[in-house]
Amino acid sequence: GAQIPPIHDSVNYPYEPIEPQLDLASDYVMPSRPAGLPAVADPAFAAIGARLDGILDETQKTTLAGFRLLDPHGVVIAGGDEIGRSLGDVEEVRTALSGLYASELRLRIPDQPAPPLYSVSRGTKVR
Repeated sequence: GAQIPPIHDSVNYPYEPIEPQLDLASDYVMPSRPAGLPAVADPAFAAIGARLDGILDETQKTTLAGFRLLDPHGVVIAGGDEIGRSLGDVEEVRTALSGLYASELRLRIPDQPAPPLYSVSRGTKVR
């Protein structure tokens, strides 16, 4: 009989990696992300965020990546100083909350201090 194609990619199964798509040379750089809006997180999600916040701090030291954990409504529950603020109106957040992958190049938020002179992230105004 006819061969049946595999149900999954055996090389990466059970993972579904997303290939990098952003390119500083050719992709549009969006303005800085708008500030989060005041919001109230569900207490259950806020408790989860509080438990994970220390792990996120340590992860950031290793990966040098800035990130936020959001509840299902886009309210920050861990990561950085925006806990309790909603990012639900940010375009890429709305897309992600709908279940789709989203990524954007954005200018750094101007109220953050410049990185140290010899910092790994020195010389880039993009996040």
